[in-house]
Amino acid sequence: MSQKQGAYSQNRAPPGVRMNAYQRAPVQKKVEDETKAPVETYVSAFSRAPVQKKVEPPLPSQMTTQQFADEQARMTKQFYDDKAPLPSQITTQQFADDRARRAKQFYDEKALSKAVETKTPVETYVSAFSRAPKKQVETKPIQESSYGKSPALQAHIANLRESASVAYKAKEEPKEEKALAVAVARAKKCAFAIIHFGKNPVYLEYELYFLKMLRQYTNNDIIYLYSVNDTPDSFVDAVRPLVTSVVPYDDNGITFNVTFSSGYTNFNTLRTCNFIFAYTLEQYDTVCIVESDMVIMKPIDSIFDFKTPAALTYHIGDERLKFNMQLSTNPSEVLAICKERNGIGINGGVMLINPSKALFETYKSKIPDIVSHECKYPNETLFEYVNNKYYNLPVQYNLSHFLAKPYKLQNYGLRANDIVVYHFNETKYKHLDIIKNPMDENGDNWLDIIQKDKKYDIKKLPILHYKNTVYDKYREEIEPLLANLAKPSKKERTPVSSKKDEIRPISPLPIKSKSSTKSKSKSSTKSKSKSSSNSSNSSKTKKPKCPKGTRRSKKTGNCEPYTKQARCPKGTRRNKKTGNCEPK
Repeated sequence: MSQKQGAYSQNRAPPGVRMNAYQRAPVQKKVEDETKAPVETYVSAFSRAPVQKKVEPPLPSQMTTQQFADEQARMTKQFYDDKAPLPSQITTQQFADDRARRAKQFYDEKALSKAVETKTPVETYVSAFSRAPKKQVETKPIQESSYGKSPALQAHIANLRESASVAYKAKEEPKEEKALAVAVARAKKCAFAIIHFGKNPVYLEYELYFLKMLRQYTNNDIIYLYSVNDTPDSFVDAVRPLVTSVVPYDDNGITFNVTFSSGYTNFNTLRTCNFIFAYTLEQYDTVCIVESDMVIMKPIDSIFDFKTPAALTYHIGDERLKFNMQLSTNPSEVLAICKERNGIGINGGVMLINPSKALFETYKSKIPDIVSHECKYPNETLFEYVNNKYYNLPVQYNLSHFLAKPYKLQNYGLRANDIVVYHFNETKYKHLDIIKNPMDENGDNWLDIIQKDKKYDIKKLPILHYKNTVYDKYREEIEPLLANLAKPSKKERTPVSSKKDEIRPISPLPIKSKSSTKSKSKSSTKSKSKSSSNSSNSSKTKKPKCPKGTRRSKKTGNCEPYTKQARCPKGTRRNKKTGNCEPK
């Protein structure tokens, strides 16, 4: 065999062996090429850097399992990211991150094409994926279970979300217009209003502490509106020093002395519609109606910068709740679903209104419709029924304690320090109750529980804030006021009310004296004088009854306020025999 023929045969495969692309060059030549163009000089297609010379990998028979995996990864990463390390050079977490990066490149076609055009590195279009425009996210349909919701309620929610979507797309205002709107809002004359009715001192206690707290966080006027039909004068006198002015209103025949199927046993929920009397305060441009079972965390006057009328609306989706967007409703739909548990999706704890006596008359004329439909939440239904177009009040100004959870705030796009007002609605363990009586029926101390259990990391914030800045600060001032209210007064000894409301447990002693006087009325005058003297002596020794909402302390003998039984949860009713909340 000649020398030429032998060299030629070295470059050919042995008989019966097929060579692939990896085996087309001698190993010696490959090593020489590696010295000229190392693997590290490989660049991705996105950077458009010229490849000097293609380096061939070793033969498959010369590779270990790990080298073969590296070779596959090298070929793959030339398309995705040449800077990524090989599998043998990275940890499990780094490998997972690399896979996630490649998934983003694949699914974000818009960012990928932009990166190719501008020749940007991988880091740029990966971050572009994470900064995807909010409009793309917001246009996705909101998935929610329709279980337990009637077709009318589902249609109502769909209409609300449709109007919210339109408002959300147009929510971005020019900076100049937004600044002008804020300046105009702050030039208005504004006030906060609390609506009171009834003679329960427990509600007065909440109001006294709340008014002290509210004055710490606002420079605007505070108005106390009270019903002349059943608000004791002592309540008004106690509140008067804490507010700008007290304003009486007469709700007789509107919500008072009106038969209504109330959802609560301790008071008629129709009277929550008394918020309409705040519309008579025409000396103010904007009025914020607030309830007293709230905790204010920071200055609150910024609430008057929002468009009105406004109330927090849940049905528009979590990601939109922090915006003051316009919504629209259908009055017939509002009435049709008001009896359902989730029929009304607004929270009336905080309302922003523009006072108008004409609108007050409109509200008053619509209350009979609320009564006839037996709406579960009359005040909130009435607000939606009259205001066919209104604005969402951002959730940070009325966050229910039920929603004070980390994942909920994340859905809203908020942090804990963004919350201005917490609302302790529909619970027997309100913030003041937890502070005053932290021990529950099981002997657990809830002040300790909320500070140790991580699931209360957010809910504990308003409770501890209230304790440190309000309760501990004003306790010595407010408790004597409540104690004085417990003393019977001649002026309010016989309040005007129905016979049913006046029924109270009577001790056996006065019953005997009455029966004795009746039986002895037919006898001689001497026996009458004896019975009268006995009754007078018993009246001197017997202590007077404590006012409603208080009970006599066995230690001190004084009448002291006490917390009434909490309201039963929705769907339950208190059993008169056992005193427990049971399903209806």
